[in-house]
Amino acid sequence: MGRFVQKLIIVLVLMIFMLYNKAYALSTRHHLINTGKNLVKCGLYPLHGIFIKGPQNIKDMYQYEVYGLEKPEKRGHLHNKVVACWQAIGEEGKGIIDGLTTSVKSGGQAIKEFISIFFGD
Repeated sequence: MGRFVQKLIIVLVLMIFMLYNKAYALSTRHHLINTGKNLVKCGLYPLHGIFIKGPQNIKDMYQYEVYGLEKPEKRGHLHNKVVACWQAIGEEGKGIIDGLTTSVKSGGQAIKEFISIFFGD
């Protein structure tokens, strides 16, 4: 029984490998295009974090803190609005950090694509 299971596993693994599509290497042109895209992302994502992600985080947090509490009698109080204004600073900070981390990741991808031109895939 043990030999049968081993043969079955080998056959299944071989079938899985046969089902995969062939991998094609990217051309130099594609590497340059990807490098350029990632460099643009690297420069724009901090702005995305400041002007889009941060305000969206603030909006979502304010909606929840003021109008989305579970108990209806606690919704819309001045205390909740003051707390939401205080938390807005942190939410904007989170948006900025998200933008910066995505920017660094895109920069790393750009460097990897550029290196792939010279040293192959």
